[in-house]
Amino acid sequence: MKRILIAVVLAVLTVSVLCSCGKSDPASETAVSDPAASSIESPDPSDETVTDAAPAAVQNTLSDETGTSGFSPDFSFETTDRDGNTYNERVFSGHKLTIVNFWEPWCGPCVREMPDLQELYTVYSDKGLNIIGIYSTPEMEENVDSVLRSSGITFSILNYTDAFDEFQTGYVPTTILVDGSGHIVGETLIGSRSYAAWEAIITEYLS
Repeated sequence: MKRILIAVVLAVLTVSVLCSCGKSDPASETAVSDPAASSIESPDPSDETVTDAAPAAVQNTLSDETGTSGFSPDFSFETTDRDGNTYNERVFSGHKLTIVNFWEPWCGPCVREMPDLQELYTVYSDKGLNIIGIYSTPEMEENVDSVLRSSGITFSILNYTDAFDEFQTGYVPTTILVDGSGHIVGETLIGSRSYAAWEAIITEYLS
C-alpha cells in the first residue's frame, strides 16, 4: 500500500513539473520571436529574482471602497499596471474569486495557458470571477505584447511587487486563488491547466 501511495505522489509531482517552467534570471533568456508558439525549456531555477513589469491597455479594476463589510485580506500590496493605474488588495473585494496568475513570456506552458484563462474570464467575469496576471521580465515587453495580442487578453496585468514574494515557488505558472474577503483559498497551484481543468476548480467558489 505504501508503495502505491508513493507512486501516486510521484506521478502528481511529475505532471506539475511538465506543465511548468523553472524561475530564472530573465536577463539570461533569449527573446522569442513568436511567444505564442514557444516551448522554451526551463531555465536555471536557482535565481528567483523578480522585477517590475506589466502589459498593455488593461482596465483598472481597483475598488474605491474603504469600508467593505467583512473585508480582512490575508496580505496587502500596492502596485500599478503599465499605464500607471494604482491597484491594491481592494481589487479582491469586488469579486467572489480572483485568480492571481504568475507567468513569464519565455515559459511555454504559461503562454499556452493564456487563451484558456481569457476564455475563463470571458465566460465567468459576470459571475464574480476576476483574473490578474503578473510577470517579472520588463526587458521582454515585445514578447509580452505579442502574447497578450495573440491571446486577446482583457484581464488585468500588474507590475510585480515584493509583497508577492511569499507566493514564489520557483516555477511558473504559479497561481493563487483569493476570495472577496481577501482570503487565500485552496492550495497554491503549480503548472498550467486547460479551460476545463480551471472551470472545475473555480465553480465551487462561484456558486
